[in-house]
Amino acid sequence: MENSSTATRIGKRLTVGIDVGDRYSRICVLDAEGEVMEAGFLMTEEAAFRRRFTGMEPCLTAMEASTHSPWLSRLIEDLGHECLVANPATLKGKNRKKSDKIDAEKLARWARSDPKLLEPIRHAGAEVQADMALIHSRRSLIEARTKLINRARRLVKSFGSDCDLRRWGLKKAAGGKNAKKRAVVAVARKLAVLLHYLWLTGEKYEPLRRPEAAGEPSSPPSPQPSAAVKVRPSDASSRFQTLTAALKDK
Repeated sequence: MENSSTATRIGKRLTVGIDVGDRYSRICVLDAEGEVMEAGFLMTEEAAFRRRFTGMEPCLTAMEASTHSPWLSRLIEDLGHECLVANPATLKGKNRKKSDKIDAEKLARWARSDPKLLEPIRHAGAEVQADMALIHSRRSLIEARTKLINRARRLVKSFGSDCDLRRWGLKKAAGGKNAKKRAVVAVARKLAVLLHYLWLTGEKYEPLRRPEAAGEPSSPPSPQPSAAVKVRPSDASSRFQTLTAALKDK
């Protein structure tokens, strides 16, 4: 039985539990007496939620923190409703069975009985979220670039102490620290093109196609697709079929 303070707080307000999914979200609506008056689902899109909650009497909604909860909670609050974003760590300790329908109803009941049970969190504003997304994206790009550079260094070393690619890279690296950094990136790009070409044609790699005097850097020849293999970058399936046919003819 609910105490008087909880009953006063709830009044005649509806409580809505929302289990958010990437494509669909399950909702469960409880009336003032705690009975399920509606259960269904919505597309996880702004237009669908806007249609559903526009014009409703102000209600209490609850959802679990997720990828979609920042924009969704802001939308619901902008439409005049209260939104609680539950801490996922708290919900994991409640021994729940994973079911969209059950979770939506439980979220509604927990929010209705005592919002503190959800340990609600507060998302940052849209501008702060955009800034954080930019920072995380930059960090991911830097990590990917570092991995590419390290991979290029290992591959070049695996080709031996001398090869056209190494000579070309040393020539590019002449000129200081910044030149060396640019050379590493350039070698990585050149190596990617070379490996792709070898995969397409099936040719054997020749480290020194144009032997020169030691210490005299040379530029590795840019791979040119052979007449037997037609390169179509936009169609991976066609490239594979063409390569298979070319190898059968050899």
